[in-house]
Amino acid sequence: MWNICFNRIENSNCYQLLLLAVARHFKRPYNTIKLNSYYPQYFAPDIQTLKNSIAERYYLDFTTAYNRFCRIGIEFYRRVGELTALLKTELNNAPVGIFADPFDCYWTTMYQKVHYSHAMLITGIDSENEHYLCRDIYYPQLGEIQLTGDELSSLQKSLFTFIIGEPKTITIEQKIGFLKNMFEAISDSEIETEQCAINNYFLHRFSIRDEIGDTADIKSSILLLNLLWIAEDKAAFASALLELNTVLGKGVFDSAAEMVLYSRDLFGTLRAVLLKSAVADTINPQSTLKIINEIYGTDRCIINEMRELLKNMEGASL
Repeated sequence: MWNICFNRIENSNCYQLLLLAVARHFKRPYNTIKLNSYYPQYFAPDIQTLKNSIAERYYLDFTTAYNRFCRIGIEFYRRVGELTALLKTELNNAPVGIFADPFDCYWTTMYQKVHYSHAMLITGIDSENEHYLCRDIYYPQLGEIQLTGDELSSLQKSLFTFIIGEPKTITIEQKIGFLKNMFEAISDSEIETEQCAINNYFLHRFSIRDEIGDTADIKSSILLLNLLWIAEDKAAFASALLELNTVLGKGVFDSAAEMVLYSRDLFGTLRAVLLKSAVADTINPQSTLKIINEIYGTDRCIINEMRELLKNMEGASL
């Protein structure tokens, strides 16, 4: 059985947290992946509902950075027919990840309430009782959740396995280069398009009932979860910038990190406003739009400052 610890990892996104915990277990530089935690687009441009978070598309970039920095590859599988055979082989090398729908997970507060994709970790097999041992990061107090092969097969939406490569030292120059490429790849025009779409959505089509639901089920709101995850990613990225400062022995990124933390706070404010709106069963579009516009305005400041900082570091002695 794999003894994977989830303590003291700055993230609440289930998939990212699992990957970080596995990287730490194999003594890889998991903190470096926080450099990939900045993204200034949050919702799909063809908005039907705010539940279509761009954070889902962020998984691919995170997985790529995970492989680059930690030398651990991820292989995804659609629903596996011969699940038992695959697990018995893969669990010899590393734990195995599984995506399930909390709607079907009887131990969660989301059971029979909401549908979304939730990642868990299969850590071993109880050969005596022929049960698979699973860990759910949102319910650590449960310890190892025991599921039969049939239960696991019915829960699985997809699986992912870890390919543990040889460790590799990541230099400060490589980290700076990664940041530079990331900020250069950000599309200013796409950010503007998304901001306009979000504003239009809140002015004309936003529904508290559809996006948040009844206040009794507030914890099952995908929108509110997305806002929480985005805020925590902001905190993780600020932490990564401050760690770079420590390595460089300078306060190069102090101002940028401060702005990123302010952006995190804005997402917390937006979440609080939407919660208050749900309780009152009405929303003030103008005050909500003010926060949203400040979020995007802050992002533009962060992007411009980071681009300028990274440009000035080109050729400098690190």
